[in-house]
Amino acid sequence: MAAMNLARGNLLAKKAWFFFDDIFLCLGAGITLSNDNGHGVATCLNQSLLKGDVFTNQSKHPVPYGMHSYHPGEIAWIFHNHVGYIVGPNTRVSLKIGPQSGSWSEIGTRSSEPITVPVFNVWLDHGYSPRADTYQYIVAPGATMRQMKARAAKPAIHVLSNDESIQAAWNSHLKFVMAAFRKPASLVTPIGRITVDHLCLLLIRKVAEGWKITASNPENKSLVLNVEIETRRAAIDLPGGNFAGSSVSSMLNAI
Repeated sequence: MAAMNLARGNLLAKKAWFFFDDIFLCLGAGITLSNDNGHGVATCLNQSLLKGDVFTNQSKHPVPYGMHSYHPGEIAWIFHNHVGYIVGPNTRVSLKIGPQSGSWSEIGTRSSEPITVPVFNVWLDHGYSPRADTYQYIVAPGATMRQMKARAAKPAIHVLSNDESIQAAWNSHLKFVMAAFRKPASLVTPIGRITVDHLCLLLIRKVAEGWKITASNPENKSLVLNVEIETRRAAIDLPGGNFAGSSVSSMLNAI
């Protein structure tokens, strides 16, 4: 997993990515743009060359060229070039398919000759001056449309928290919790209440003997991290120096 505290001018956001074998979950929280009414805020899922047809859960036929906007709850997934995008609830999705023009000199020192190519572009619209907005979506790379539909119909990944303090998910197939704690806090999960005494990134898998915990300190400092699951506690030494930020695994026995 990975996490980011985005601070770009007046734009703030908490972002996290959770990778589970062949799919991954993307979370965003606290998306806020202050003192700027002139720019909209968007989260881009992908912008790439158009390769083949584009489908959504609403379309029996390929989505036609043009600009398409969907209200929250109106669309559940998009499929293009062997990649599925499963969007969360309360999400405004924008999809643009068709020719797009530009020149390489706009982003570098190469040719200024205009080039036009067909482009696939999908993004989430947070509007103007968002305040603590959120998003969630799952990406299924290398999937068939049938596989992607099955994942959308019966998701194994469940969002446990998506706010500015904790972003966390549970994979019911792997019995695995991933969590980004941005401060000391507790979180109720299917494998027990998890409590930490410092900000950290955690991966916890339920095993027969108890829980396997992997932790890291994104501040890249040495730290003794106390992780409590129900009434059991593990003290994990997180390194500094040349190994600062590295993950450390520990076994916490249930008895």
